[in-house]
Amino acid sequence: CLMTNPDISIEHIKDVALKAVKRGIVCYTLFLSPAQAAMVKSIAYKNDCFYKCFGGYDYAERTIAAFYDQYNEPQFMDFPIGCIKIIPAPNNTLPNHRQIMGTILSQGLKRDVLGDIVVTEDSAYVFCSDNMLDYICSNVQRIGNTSVNFEIMDILPRLDKKIGQAKRITVSSPRLDAVLSSALNLSRSKAALLVSQGMVNLNHIEEKRPDLKINVGDILSIRGYGRVQINDIGTPTKKNRLPMELELFINK
Repeated sequence: CLMTNPDISIEHIKDVALKAVKRGIVCYTLFLSPAQAAMVKSIAYKNDCFYKCFGGYDYAERTIAAFYDQYNEPQFMDFPIGCIKIIPAPNNTLPNHRQIMGTILSQGLKRDVLGDIVVTEDSAYVFCSDNMLDYICSNVQRIGNTSVNFEIMDILPRLDKKIGQAKRITVSSPRLDAVLSSALNLSRSKAALLVSQGMVNLNHIEEKRPDLKINVGDILSIRGYGRVQINDIGTPTKKNRLPMELELFINK
């Protein structure tokens, strides 16, 4: 069974888990953000059931959660996920992530039926609920000023893990606003404002404390900018500044 409520909340995810337990079948959510997916483990535990998350390929950010009992474990191929390959028409430029998502959502679709959109050098892949494949292909012929061809993939593609831009910074302290300021080349006050306005997630959870200490492995998601991953924090320099190795995934 597939959860179809477009406004996914923790209560809706709980309902899907409970339905899977009561009926003894596999139940799927729609696509979850990383913050929503972070709730799945505890919900499965509290409902005494199993879970599995999959977004159509390894390392996917947006995933569908499956809840099931010990007798009905689904395979990844069972997930209600389809994939559309986008190829620009001859003499056209491949549209970017924002253009693709905006065009598809403008057709009246909810974000929850869309998974990741992966843009490569010469094509793009749109992961979506499998019952939306024909609708998208039938209703979208152009993305921005670009004529495109859509191909529904018979088999989900194998995509490499996305590699971000490496960046080394030094900060006066490991505070959230200081790290954001250096990572995104913003003023300290602008970085603090983004945090206080609820524009920043730390490890997929909204964080409004600009003075919070950042640690190795933390992931910062900044609305309108992209994502910053903290890969390493070194020892303080002679000037008592802290070096950090970052990986940036910046929206284009």
